[in-house]
Amino acid sequence: MKNNPPINAPTGAFQYDYSNIAIKLVDALAGAGKTYNACKWAVERASAGQKVMIVQPSIKLLQQTEADLKPMIKASGQHVPLRRFDTDALDGQSVTKSVMTFLKDYPQGRSVIAMMTHQAFDLLPYFHRAQDWVVIYDELPVVDMDLTMRVPRSHNMFMGYVQPVDQSDDYCKLIARENNGLRKFTRGDDDVYQPLQSFAHKMLDEHWNVYAIKLNYHDVVIGNDLEKKTKLSLFAILKPTKFKDFRETVIMGACAMESVMYRLWSSWGVRFEEHSEIMAGLQYHQHNNGNRLNVHYFSDEAWSKNLRDKTMEESDTTVMDGMLSELMVRLKDQEFLWVANNDVEDNVFADCEGATRLSNISHGLNSYQHIDHVAFLSALNRTPAHFKFLQAQGINAGELRDALVHQTTYQSVMRCSLRNPNANHPVNVYVTDMITAEWLGNIFPGSAVSCFAPEGFAFPEQKQRGRPAQHENAAERQKAYRQRLKMEQTALKNVNAQLTVLADLYDTKGEIYDVSAVDGLINQLHEAWQTTYAKKKDNHLVSSAVFNPALSEKTNRGLKNVENTWGIWLDNDDPNGISWQDFKKVFAHFKMVGCNSHSGNGRYRVFLPTTTVMTTEVHQIVIDHIFLTLTDHGYEHHGFDLSKRHAASLFYLPCQAKGGGSFFDICDGDLLDPLAVLNVVELPDTPTLKVSIGKAASDQSIQTSIDYYRAVGAGTGQRNKAFFDLGYILLKKGCSLSTIEEALEMADYDDSRRAKGQIASVIKSLESGRYGEVRG
Repeated sequence: MKNNPPINAPTGAFQYDYSNIAIKLVDALAGAGKTYNACKWAVERASAGQKVMIVQPSIKLLQQTEADLKPMIKASGQHVPLRRFDTDALDGQSVTKSVMTFLKDYPQGRSVIAMMTHQAFDLLPYFHRAQDWVVIYDELPVVDMDLTMRVPRSHNMFMGYVQPVDQSDDYCKLIARENNGLRKFTRGDDDVYQPLQSFAHKMLDEHWNVYAIKLNYHDVVIGNDLEKKTKLSLFAILKPTKFKDFRETVIMGACAMESVMYRLWSSWGVRFEEHSEIMAGLQYHQHNNGNRLNVHYFSDEAWSKNLRDKTMEESDTTVMDGMLSELMVRLKDQEFLWVANNDVEDNVFADCEGATRLSNISHGLNSYQHIDHVAFLSALNRTPAHFKFLQAQGINAGELRDALVHQTTYQSVMRCSLRNPNANHPVNVYVTDMITAEWLGNIFPGSAVSCFAPEGFAFPEQKQRGRPAQHENAAERQKAYRQRLKMEQTALKNVNAQLTVLADLYDTKGEIYDVSAVDGLINQLHEAWQTTYAKKKDNHLVSSAVFNPALSEKTNRGLKNVENTWGIWLDNDDPNGISWQDFKKVFAHFKMVGCNSHSGNGRYRVFLPTTTVMTTEVHQIVIDHIFLTLTDHGYEHHGFDLSKRHAASLFYLPCQAKGGGSFFDICDGDLLDPLAVLNVVELPDTPTLKVSIGKAASDQSIQTSIDYYRAVGAGTGQRNKAFFDLGYILLKKGCSLSTIEEALEMADYDDSRRAKGQIASVIKSLESGRYGEVRG
């Protein structure tokens, strides 16, 4: 199989088109039951005559899953063969040969559930009749590897079988000159060849690409300067073609959308779609036991082996020694789990009888749910050369830390009693640095984060602890923030007032209209109001924003695409909230329009033209000021839709109310002045606007989630939960709040959820950050 050619890729780019590959994704939290649900689904598929291959990280997990599958198969009443391929099950026979023989000889048309480890799957030279098989890959595949070797003299032993081919200005791809020459390094029967096994396997595997740094490759392999003949930096990337030919591929893992796999492959066009059947049976979509968790961190600085091994000021002991000493005081009489790099000796907690060491890879282990304490001490940073290589793939530092350090920490933490929904004891987790602690705190809403370094601990060359203060006090910070907002707002004073009209919720471009003549716009709104629509969704929509698709690679009209806004639109969906008559009394000095919504019955919309266009930040501040003013007038429960505070919000144009009670009321007064609001509004110390990341999920993926919600029957008692789950799942897919709101509106075909305020409630909950970051 040949590599797909780069798509419009100049020298320096790693761009490929794999849009013909679709993968079903189960992005589920640890302990939510994804593996158990996948087993039930596998039995259903096998009972229907299909072949299913379950691939898991370890033999221990295979044994655990096999034990779960046997009673499920028995309960199905079907004859479903179950085969496990690992060194324990095969009594030392070659796993690769056994699997290859099985795949070749197993009868076509007969069902089976087979099982193997990640390692065995990776080493298969090919998968016979892959089109007959459904593959369930449990836990995320490793898609990047550092194969760097110290070979100043021995490189000639194997590099003669390799040819470099230009990939970019800085990197070359290595291809095999002669497969037979490299194959001898893969056999494992010669100790001298052992260090070359992984490199040779990757070079001979059509699904892996191996790269070298051009300059480093020349210095080590070709050059004559012995001082430069040190490490040969080699990196491997797994292509999604590994899963291309299967009948169906399911990949499961916690925080999957933060992984290197997801970020890399989705940038190459792989279509990730939610596996709705497995997702539907999960026990939870967010951790509800955060109130039990206390996260303690040692260092404000990001953890690394370099920091770990530094000696403390005026001392011969290292930072690691200091951290271990504090942990031994805290955990001496406790039963706890601990994780550290392989170069940390097993006996560092020798005086703690309750210490149990785990490896850095501990996915799926369920045997420690009685333990309430965890210490994660590993430094898992890539080497600078490896990190730079991944940057060339478009993955930044924060994404890489989330994908490696944070996810590995999370998996280790979830081996303890947090995995047990019936446990109620407090849990203490000790991590190395503040950024990891805060990430964990976000995963577990309600948890507490604190530092456990002893008071006065002398960190070497320590940067200022905590976030650096830019201003002396809160008043100074607020003053600087206000000045910045006013400067940005003043810069827009000569920008023409415009708004965007869209044909429907699927319209990603819309048409931009000049609205400098306010009275002319109000007349047009009045004309639109005279139209009757059988369904709300037949109407056009309007947005205060001017969208620029070039501002974001992920979306055309998300919050990141907003250049500026003009005018304020508000939706009041609660007949028991403030009435239109009372609203216009509170803001009697403003020019504005009030009109019924499509459903009528006390629900209405407000439009307030502004003196100038606004930034997205000022737009939200103005709306929040309006709501605060209502609260000050006694209307704390005013009924306005809080989910539409952001600048990318969409509103249906005025029309006749389907149930009668239509009105269109024009109030004379002054235009709302954003600068005047900035002069009087009480601002926070720092910006509070949360920017959403845009629609990362495909339209098809979003529609699949909507269809799943609609399939939940009325009267089952599950529709309220399913409606929230729809919003939550779209958030985990990377959708912006505006995209989620649109999807909720599409799912709410009869407007019943909006009428009950549930759309606003879901958006408010997601916006809080309790269920995952709304990232910029």
